[in-house]
Amino acid sequence: MSNFSKSVRDPREHPFLFWGLTIAWLIALIIAVIWGIYNWTAPETTEGFTISTGKIVVGLAIAWFVISFKALRTDEIGAIALFGLPLIKAGRGPKLVITGLFQLERFSGTERQDQFPAEPELIQKTDDKEPLKLVNFTYPDGTTVERMTVRPLRINTRSPYTEADDSTKYAKYKEQILNTQMTIEFTFWVRWIVIDPFQFMITGGGNDSDIRKRIRDAGESYLNAEVVKRVPAELIDEFLALQKGLYDTIKGKINEKDWGIEVTETGLTAPDINHEVASALRDITKENAIAKKKQVAADADAYVTVRSGQATAEVIERTGKAEGIAKEEILTGEARGFKRSSKLISIPAEDVLAATVARETVGEADLVLGAEGIAQAIGIGKAILKKKENT
Repeated sequence: MSNFSKSVRDPREHPFLFWGLTIAWLIALIIAVIWGIYNWTAPETTEGFTISTGKIVVGLAIAWFVISFKALRTDEIGAIALFGLPLIKAGRGPKLVITGLFQLERFSGTERQDQFPAEPELIQKTDDKEPLKLVNFTYPDGTTVERMTVRPLRINTRSPYTEADDSTKYAKYKEQILNTQMTIEFTFWVRWIVIDPFQFMITGGGNDSDIRKRIRDAGESYLNAEVVKRVPAELIDEFLALQKGLYDTIKGKINEKDWGIEVTETGLTAPDINHEVASALRDITKENAIAKKKQVAADADAYVTVRSGQATAEVIERTGKAEGIAKEEILTGEARGFKRSSKLISIPAEDVLAATVARETVGEADLVLGAEGIAQAIGIGKAILKKKENT
């Protein structure tokens, strides 16, 4: 690359030339003032008006010095040139710029913030068949202008993950609703500030509109390249990484060295899924919540039922045990009674039991023991008494 091409691409400043000319100019003014003071009273007549040459020289020197003072506001920065030759960058405050010799270019020193593709109020989210509209747009300072609306930034995602794709991502996203291909709308914003006026003039044309075009191109190119690699569910999961990549890309391409500006911050809005899909997702969430509520209620009822069944079984078991114990005590008591009765009347206990059974059954319309029945009753009595004795 030749020196000429380098100077075209990278405007080299000439601070020594600036200070040299400024100091020489000041010395010349001082000499002129001193000379004028020494010749203060030398008369010079011009068409009836008499004034000394020294006064004229002093007056001109002072006037040239005064009008050479320039002031840059707090929200401004400047560039001083010598008939197009870059000299130095100028910061805020008063500056001595030789009138007639140096030129001062002023630029806004505030941090700009631009949203792409446009401010939300200017994005027309209608069918592309509908023509763009002209609307009134009000800036933060209260200024109202007519602006044309713009189309949203629409980008297609990749096709759904299948078994033929990366196994890890397929396993992660195969069951997700947003594992699909669709068109998503994006907006992003960028904050930037001019820090090199000369480079800004050469590369950016010295105006904000060219820089905004470059920023938009860099941002949209990055998003197009990244979004087509991901399904919507993946975009949501990797949103922070996508946002960081946007910042790195714009800052790398729109930098101080090439453009004379510094990108201080960028932001990416969440992927804008169309209204129908968003409503469906909202309904799915609602239905899932209702289903979850019903499941919890059913689980609670089942738990209560099981616990109730367990309680009923326990009651039956305990009641049966109690009744068995009571029955055992009754039989045991009866056996002891039969033994005592047999001792009192001096007959075997089984005969007492047989007599008791016979007494309780005789007279029933459907049962007559007879001799054989009494013998069976006696056998039963013996068996009961023998078991109780063994226990």
